Amino acid sequence: VLGAGIAKDLFGEQNPIGQQVKLSKRNFRVIGVMKHAGARFFSEPDDEVYIPVTTSLRLYNRERLNFLTLKPYEMGVSEAKDRVRILLRETHNLNNPKGLLSEDDFLVATQEDAVRNAGIIGSILQILLASIAAISLVVGGIGIMNIMYVSVTERTHEIGLRKALGAHSHDVLNQFLAEAVFLTFAGGIIGIIFGLIFSWTAIQIILQFQSGWTFVLPLNGIALGFGVSVIIGLAFGYFPAKKAAMLHPIEALRYE
Repeated sequence: VLGAGIAKDLFGEQNPIGQQVKLSKRNFRVIGVMKHAGARFFSEPDDEVYIPVTTSLRLYNRERLNFLTLKPYEMGVSEAKDRVRILLRETHNLNNPKGLLSEDDFLVATQEDAVRNAGIIGSILQILLASIAAISLVVGGIGIMNIMYVSVTERTHEIGLRKALGAHSHDVLNQFLAEAVFLTFAGGIIGIIFGLIFSWTAIQIILQFQSGWTFVLPLNGIALGFGVSVIIGLAFGYFPAKKAAMLHPIEALRYE
């Protein structure tokens, strides 16, 4: 039985039923074609080929199967799982009267279990990525703060001159805060551009192996990136700006 994609690639618009297909130097007769299923997780059912299980074991010199996919009828999923466990324990000659899963040499899982596990993995990855992003923001913020401290030190004479000409402390504070925000804002623009380029490139690479992926421009993500850049500039640029604003004009003018 051929997947819909394989059937189209091999026979085009012709009817593949009754045609011959060679697998591992053996000829097989096509007796059916699966309906179009589309991508599922990271698999392509449309590109799969199905042969009798006993033939598969002989063809690939295998003694047992790695996994089975079952579809229960006239019963719930939980009942089906229990029945499968009982049957496999009998088949594997397991002495497990208490039904402890830790004593089984097999695993029975449903699609709901796979979705649940995928959700757990996704949550862990989200926490991990958020932690990495937070550390990167802190490191970047400390770098901005150090740059601003150096800028304040190098421009002490300029600050004293501004204050001597009538500038208030809040004017100096706003000036250095604006410079810090500009630095982080520019960094945010560069990061967003590189992020978009990287995402688009990754999508093009994935499309070579799996269809169904599209590139979407996330406006809310871009706005969030700009917002975080501004917040980082304000948070880490405040202390250097505060130091500049608190300088005494006479002492600043004497600084060399």
